[in-house]
Amino acid sequence: MKILLTSISIEFPLATYGLAAELQGNSQLLACQVEMIDLDWARLSHYERKNSEIWRYLAKIDAVKPDIICFSIYLWNNLAYRELAAITRRLFPVIKIVAGGPELATPEAAEPWLASRDVDVVVRGEGERTLGEVVLRMAEKDSPRGITGTSFLGGGLVVHEKPGAPIRALDELASPFLSGTVPIELFDRSGASLARYPRVLLETYRGCYMKCAYCQWGNGSNTRFAFPIDRLHRELSWLLLHNVGAIFIIDAMFGYKKQGAIELLEYIVQEKKRLGASTKFNVYHNQDFFDDRLFDLYREADVYVEIDLQSTNPDVLEQLGRGRWKTHSFE
Repeated sequence: MKILLTSISIEFPLATYGLAAELQGNSQLLACQVEMIDLDWARLSHYERKNSEIWRYLAKIDAVKPDIICFSIYLWNNLAYRELAAITRRLFPVIKIVAGGPELATPEAAEPWLASRDVDVVVRGEGERTLGEVVLRMAEKDSPRGITGTSFLGGGLVVHEKPGAPIRALDELASPFLSGTVPIELFDRSGASLARYPRVLLETYRGCYMKCAYCQWGNGSNTRFAFPIDRLHRELSWLLLHNVGAIFIIDAMFGYKKQGAIELLEYIVQEKKRLGASTKFNVYHNQDFFDDRLFDLYREADVYVEIDLQSTNPDVLEQLGRGRWKTHSFE
């Protein structure tokens, strides 16, 4: 069975490579061949330029001849994927189409994609384990009925299974970097010619204790699941060895535990010195931590803090679930 994982990204598609690493490392899917294509979002979003990118996508399908095509849906590529789904269904009606991603995290979001008959299965929530289960069912010509976190067409109707539980054992997930799935040539590096992506995306934990109204990542509890520190050290060392231009640690808030953030930054500083790396880092700073040692390490590690501004209106912030931080904190 051949699987084509697609992405329409504005940065390095970490999720797609994570799915590929997990599928390739699944002992029950050894007979499966996994291919990937990252389509150009800027072209697909431009009326006069998108046709060339659509043809590139169709040429990849013709070359790979996949049994399953997977779409990774985000806010910025939703409309482009709608069009690709309709085209794919019309030209390749026997290919199974599986869609997932943050935009399809709820039954309400999955419903129109399935009702259009352009998508066969929607994976809601984390996809590493669920996608593998769906692929196994498809290989056996069976439906995904009973697989938590899925929505699908069954008997002409849209079926929504109950939500899947968060993946607790993150140490069991394959690393796209350490497994060899991610070619280092994808990234800008010191002394290397311009590559496809200016920076690497890396996660150290999943979850968030906030209840921001616009976000699906946090559930307002203290439940968070961290990747093993030895895995993070090995991933960072591999990236720093190749002197990638920048690494964006995409945690909801960097260092949900202050001491853990400090220790990770100390390791980064140590490895950069040992390997002579000039890599820069980006993080979303945890606004509950204002600590001199942490800020000193930001400077030593060459960390740039990214801030996403929602509003400066206190009433709006309250409605968004962001009222705990008052605007005077940033003045």
